Amino acid sequence: METIILILKNPVVLISFIIMILFKLFPPKNINSWYGYRTNNSKKTKSKWDFAQKYSATLSLKLLLPLLIIQILIYNFYGSTMVIDLSTTACWLFSLAIVISKTEKKLKEINN
Repeated sequence: METIILILKNPVVLISFIIMILFKLFPPKNINSWYGYRTNNSKKTKSKWDFAQKYSATLSLKLLLPLLIIQILIYNFYGSTMVIDLSTTACWLFSLAIVISKTEKKLKEINN
């Protein structure tokens, strides 16, 4: 129970994971400026848009699930400290950078 409370004090990974599940289940169907994976490259064509939504959500889930499990284990064994919380947030930001980098690289390979 204490681990759940600690996760809720630093919920960035958990919230991101839940949002990515929702994006995976209900990807944005049309190009928009409100939600989804929105970059200039992803908004160029409908096919790039659709690809970017699926690819980024899948990759995000693959990176966030292990991070969430590690966060739970660390909080379970060591509790919450500023160093652990900052490390978790830094790993989350690194995961986000990987998703953007890899998705943009894949989008550049798509020619339409």
